[in-house]
Amino acid sequence: MKPILKTIVSVTKDWAIGAAGDLLIYNPKDMAFFKEQTTGDIVIMGWNTLLSLPQQKPLSNRRNIVLYDNVSFTQEEAAEKGFEVAHNLDEVFELLEKPDPKGLIETNVAWSIGGAMLYKTLLPYCAEALVTMNDVCLKDKADVFFPNLLENADWELAAETDGGITEEGFDYAFQTYKNKAPKTF
Repeated sequence: MKPILKTIVSVTKDWAIGAAGDLLIYNPKDMAFFKEQTTGDIVIMGWNTLLSLPQQKPLSNRRNIVLYDNVSFTQEEAAEKGFEVAHNLDEVFELLEKPDPKGLIETNVAWSIGGAMLYKTLLPYCAEALVTMNDVCLKDKADVFFPNLLENADWELAAETDGGITEEGFDYAFQTYKNKAPKTF
């Protein structure tokens, strides 16, 4: 069974997400929200996102699929490190249709969790986007951006919940966007 594809991201008002391989905003409540939403599901990430994780290890209690274009990196090597590897988008979709090789995760939800190229590539296939919208502009500091869903006719803001105030002192909200016509894979 094909899972439902979703994406989850933290952005600034100008849709910036990162700089120099790191997040722009550190918000423990947003991190907890991310963990709550994705635990028990499939997460799909690019190689650099994997490298940015603590100790460069896959996320626990999730089935981790890493898109990595180095075809010499084998599925066996990936399994030793605790994840599955896909070398192109077709292989990502093939893995999504197969059961978890460890037999631990049984879900019909897969999350695109970055980086920027993966977000952009998988966004048309996503049915939903969970966006933590931080009320600050950081485009001058950023080198990585998420597509602006407010300017995309295929997407509509469906819900918004106040998140509070970050440690840096700006407001943030949890937003849910719906894709009016997600592509099938």
